[in-house]
Amino acid sequence: LAEHFPDIAWQRCTVHFYRNVFSSVPRSKSREVANMLKAIHAPEDRQAAQAKGDAVVAKLEVLFNGPPRVNWQAAETGRTALMAAIAFGCDHVEQLLLEHGADTTLTDRSGRTAADWRILRLQARLRRLLPSAGGVQSARLAQLYFPDTRTLSTALVALELRGPVAVDALAALPPADPAVVMALGDDPVSALARLQPPFWTRPTEE
Repeated sequence: LAEHFPDIAWQRCTVHFYRNVFSSVPRSKSREVANMLKAIHAPEDRQAAQAKGDAVVAKLEVLFNGPPRVNWQAAETGRTALMAAIAFGCDHVEQLLLEHGADTTLTDRSGRTAADWRILRLQARLRRLLPSAGGVQSARLAQLYFPDTRTLSTALVALELRGPVAVDALAALPPADPAVVMALGDDPVSALARLQPPFWTRPTEE
């Protein structure tokens, strides 16, 4: 332990932890719960494991307590069941929570809403897809400012184009993801954009 976990004074044995959990789980649900527990331990970093743990807790709430507590929040992170469902792409769970009145305005301990988590998921997907989308130069978060009403749109993702983009380049993105493709220039839509620094830029050597 001292070599591999220098900052850990005590570590719970995973096998015995599983056994303690299964003592409270109906036999018919053991396999499903076991797969959930293994998924929590699979991520390589703490943040991903914590997020997966939040998603598992939310799913267990539905599995064992009937109708979900739609506005449940994790004690440590403040993430709601809806945020966890969005973060891991559990669209059916997300839809179930929304149908039962999940509050989309709640924030986690970092101040993020469910909409912010949707943007984070989209950013992660774009980082994987954009290297093969040759016509995209950069991607950044943006909002459109409407001077008549002095209001801003919800957060969007603007893709700065340097040439044609293959039709299927971004086919892996679900239609519901809030991606706005714009060639930033002198057009009216670009003039309304309030842009943040790029979260992805094509390497210059390409």
